[in-house]
Amino acid sequence: MLIKLTGTSTHSADPSDDPMGLLLACHGRIRQHLDLAQRLVDVAEPSAQDVSDSCSSLVRYFGRALPLHIRDEDELLIDMLRGRSIPPSLTEALSVMCAEHAVIDPAIESAIQLWRRLRDEPLLLSNLRDELMPQTLLVSTLLRAHLDREEREVFPAVSLLLSDEERKELTQRMRQRRQAMG
Repeated sequence: MLIKLTGTSTHSADPSDDPMGLLLACHGRIRQHLDLAQRLVDVAEPSAQDVSDSCSSLVRYFGRALPLHIRDEDELLIDMLRGRSIPPSLTEALSVMCAEHAVIDPAIESAIQLWRRLRDEPLLLSNLRDELMPQTLLVSTLLRAHLDREEREVFPAVSLLLSDEERKELTQRMRQRRQAMG
């Protein structure tokens, strides 16, 4: 079965009231969906139902949840840091983070178009595999490097700058955004 998204992530964190924990939990789910996208192109002859279910999950996650995550970083996180003195290394890392989001977005949109097509017409996988394989590689390469960089350069530095009250506020704003989306 392709769609299996369970298992433990090596990048898990308790997201209870910690915004960095919420973002790290999202990173774990992003990696799980990247693994699913890779399984989709790797499995020799998946059933039509597996293809359709997998593509539905990929479209839903990358088309709905990932944009919320990116907005959390580009809007809420950066907003929380606005007006304060931050180290030049973090300023650079935040700039790179936003620039990478701009590059990643069209790559994901291209993949979503293929997944939508396969969700609706799963028997086309063998015909679309040559197009899907490099697109999957591109999205995975871009996202995995991006996630690693955020976890190494952005999240630890931001954690040191935010007070407990700011962490709670950021967590609340992130959760409100998701509740508003239903």
